[in-house]
Amino acid sequence: MSQVDISEEETPVVDSKMYPINGDFYNLSKLPNEEVVTNFTNKFEDVEGREIAKCVPDILELLKKNGLDMNNKVCDIGGGTGVLLKHLSTNSKDLICTEVSKAFHEHLLQRVKRDELNNVTCILNTDPHSPQLDKHENSIDLILLCDVYHHLEYPRTMMKR
Repeated sequence: MSQVDISEEETPVVDSKMYPINGDFYNLSKLPNEEVVTNFTNKFEDVEGREIAKCVPDILELLKKNGLDMNNKVCDIGGGTGVLLKHLSTNSKDLICTEVSKAFHEHLLQRVKRDELNNVTCILNTDPHSPQLDKHENSIDLILLCDVYHHLEYPRTMMKR
């Protein structure tokens, strides 16, 4: 990726010591992964209780109007439990799915294997300053952040990269 000057690094949006913006997601290891993933999957993928899950068809339609097709490489930053994983995979040439939570990352890998989504690469993102897409420089056609922006500790820096 092109070098971004972080010498004038922005102040984090939230003081992570006072309010750990991703604390719950980084610290999921306190519970067994299956329990954590099940709890969040039930919450995040509930079409009755979560607007994003309910609007997946609308999200896909909007993405298709803006470049999602079988010729494109797509990146889903913050894939979470994978509510969009299969939909994005089956509507793109390649899908890169990044996630900060190790438990969610492992869950995404399991879904990829179970559903035989051979065009998906999952990345565990451990750097709050970068989406860690260096290996995919200049090859991503469409980037999606769906209900994720508020989790970015350094949003301007992340967007530049």
